[in-house]
Amino acid sequence: MSTPSDYDIEISGSMSRLRGTGRLGESADWFQRLWAIGVIAHIVGNPRIGQVVGDTTILGVASLVTGLLAVAAVLRPDDRRLLVGLVAAVPLLAWLEAPVLSNHWMLATLISIALAVAFSLRRSWAWFATTARSMHLAFYFFAAFAKLNSDFFDATVSCAVVFANQTLESAGLPIMSRDSATAALLPYLI
Repeated sequence: MSTPSDYDIEISGSMSRLRGTGRLGESADWFQRLWAIGVIAHIVGNPRIGQVVGDTTILGVASLVTGLLAVAAVLRPDDRRLLVGLVAAVPLLAWLEAPVLSNHWMLATLISIALAVAFSLRRSWAWFATTARSMHLAFYFFAAFAKLNSDFFDATVSCAVVFANQTLESAGLPIMSRDSATAALLPYLI
């Protein structure tokens, strides 16, 4: 006779209320809060999120709704419906942002899909935690490995300067010139 794991997500008959059992509550609360903060950071730091006022775009409206959902998930980390909403919203935003996706947003999309799969499994949290850790390790191993080439350290072609300039631009700050001392130093700092 099997008993529910401490890490299982228990789903009521109506599927409208997900609640944790045992230690899942605290683990999932932390995950939900940090996941939502990551979504907020992506939306705020992405210069391509689109428009909501004036020249309204679907991407802009979807980003606004997802951002509000993420803020609610930070404020109410025990409400799993908000986590389910984020799990659906992240791949949707990735779809709308395609074909230009950052590496971290592709990873976030894959993790959202893994979490959606985990909701259907008996030992969902244990499976998801292992899968998400494995994805992070593999993804960032290859990201670090990709930096081990001479072009990464050449400020005229380095992605470090490209992403730094995107971040500066989205914050309304002046971008750095590719031939500046700051741009030349940036890849080494990273």
